[in-house]
Amino acid sequence: MKSYKKKRIYWFFGIIAILFLLAFTIIYAGDTSETFPVSDYYTYDKAIPLKDTLSLLKDTTDFKLYHLSYYSVHHKKVTGLLSLPKIATSPLPVVILMHGLGDNKNVDYVSYGNDLLLKNGYAVLRLDFSGHGERKEDVYDFNLTGKYKHWSRDIISQTVFDLRRAVDFIETREELDAQRIGYYGISLGGITGTIFCGIDNRIKVPIVALAVDN
Repeated sequence: MKSYKKKRIYWFFGIIAILFLLAFTIIYAGDTSETFPVSDYYTYDKAIPLKDTLSLLKDTTDFKLYHLSYYSVHHKKVTGLLSLPKIATSPLPVVILMHGLGDNKNVDYVSYGNDLLLKNGYAVLRLDFSGHGERKEDVYDFNLTGKYKHWSRDIISQTVFDLRRAVDFIETREELDAQRIGYYGISLGGITGTIFCGIDNRIKVPIVALAVDN
């Protein structure tokens, strides 16, 4: 009989111990469905000066073309081109136009898009992707699952910050309408645009094209 009582006591304390373990697991694990919001990762200090510069490159009867530079997060200098049509009235709606992997702000398909948008009265902002164009540094194999996946990730994440700072720049310009900003990203510009336009509600019309990673 004593042996039976001892077994019942052991079972009782064993069950209590398991219940305590489950309780602590629930309390400290929290809701596993919650994740760190992407938008929180891409927050930054808007108060940091842009230190932007605009240099006139071309002045025609139809448009003005400027070379643009400004500073982004991580003290990265961003380079781009700003085209302003003369056929429309300020403040002008703006389209941010982004190229694909290995290209730059002057590549043919981006230049074609720039000309088409200008003819329809849009200001166009073309930027060099991080590590591209005037910002080109060491180049590795871009692959989000390969040997240089973290380098590839950083190229994208830096450009998201750069694009957010581009909107900050637009907001400082009287000739540009910060309430009418669109985005057109192609290939890598499209992939990056899905993040950028998803976290920055200042982009009113987002378009992404060929946004796939082979």
